[in-house]
Amino acid sequence: MDPQQRIQAYAAAYTQDYEFEAVMVAARQNLLRELINQLRPRVVVEVGCGSDLLINQISPDQGLQRWVIIEPSPEFREQAQAQAPQHLMLVPGFLEQVWPQVLATAGPPDLVICSCVLHEVADPERFLGAVASLMAQHTWAHVNVPNAHSLHRRLAKAMGLIPDVKTMSQRNQALNQYQVYDLDLLRTQATRAGLTVVNEGGYFLKPFTHGQMAAIRSVLSPEMLSGLFELGRDLPELASEIYVNCRRA
Repeated sequence: MDPQQRIQAYAAAYTQDYEFEAVMVAARQNLLRELINQLRPRVVVEVGCGSDLLINQISPDQGLQRWVIIEPSPEFREQAQAQAPQHLMLVPGFLEQVWPQVLATAGPPDLVICSCVLHEVADPERFLGAVASLMAQHTWAHVNVPNAHSLHRRLAKAMGLIPDVKTMSQRNQALNQYQVYDLDLLRTQATRAGLTVVNEGGYFLKPFTHGQMAAIRSVLSPEMLSGLFELGRDLPELASEIYVNCRRA
């Protein structure tokens, strides 16, 4: 399967299994809104956008001048185009091929966002090297991924359902993902690609799989979801997803 066929298969599988993923998208966007409020970037490059645009969650008084989305999926590009504000620029293709075009057009960004993308690329260090190539000394890069040591994976191992927390799940396989990360691996790959990890953490404590969480979604109040988000921050080693914020080395 070539990269374009793979991304099309991913988009189809992702759309079909979106019920609890929508909650996780909201959690990622909550974390990123906080980072954007802190950094107040003027130029943002986002690698992959999915169907719910983060840019639409950002207040117009933040000083944002340009938001560039690099998206290889035609389906996600069409959805983004339908929602696009005037200062959004959509670039078709894969980061590893199009970063020189983005740099030439938009200049070095203040922030590069790679949200739930890294585990879906065949060569993560090449991908992170392209991120580093986009960055100037003032640029920040945010990378988040699912956590191998998430509570739900630890529970599955304790139950004897998987031999190791890094075992690829059925959902990982359906989405054509390549590997499951812990913070050690995420740090190592970022460092090898020419990035310096400044801070790291986790967010959202998810006790069960996406399918199981979807089954109990009706009893999870907004307050419970907020509490699970904060518990993941307090217990990053058990959080559903982990992140690093980086500068160029």
